[in-house]
Amino acid sequence: MKIFANNKVYVQKNDLTYLLHNAKEIPTSIFEKVFNGIFIVTDDNRYEFIEFSKPEEIEFFKKNEWMVDYNSLDSMTEEQIIEYGIQINKKRNKIAESFNKLPKKEREKQYDEKTSQIDLLEFQIMSVRDILWHKQGNLKFDLPEGTHASYFKKEKGLRKVLSMLKRK
Repeated sequence: MKIFANNKVYVQKNDLTYLLHNAKEIPTSIFEKVFNGIFIVTDDNRYEFIEFSKPEEIEFFKKNEWMVDYNSLDSMTEEQIIEYGIQINKKRNKIAESFNKLPKKEREKQYDEKTSQIDLLEFQIMSVRDILWHKQGNLKFDLPEGTHASYFKKEKGLRKVLSMLKRK
């Protein structure tokens, strides 16, 4: 997951690990930033964000359309997020079904490419799920300070508290 705000991009460690294992080209500054602060992704840190502010880093993440943009889903309803995930899953199934219909020799030739595409779509589905669970309050992680997303979450929480106080 990525969040663009204040001429920066914030990327979750979980996505950075996937990126490092699967990308063909990564700007040196991103590679160095991630590996200079060597980390292993665990359940304790997978949702932490790393900030990138260099123009070439921001541009790189803008072009990386496979990485789910939190801001684009944050304004959606739960039903819209679920539908978005369903559409990704339909793409995944279409690739798998067309691959399975190929003759054996053709499947052998296309195996690496198609399994990579399917893995990427499955990763996207998990990211969409995480955003949905976060919005529902079922998955807790901190959004980067100073982003519209973190401000919006705090405002919603503040409004909820104020409305509860007004009822008393």
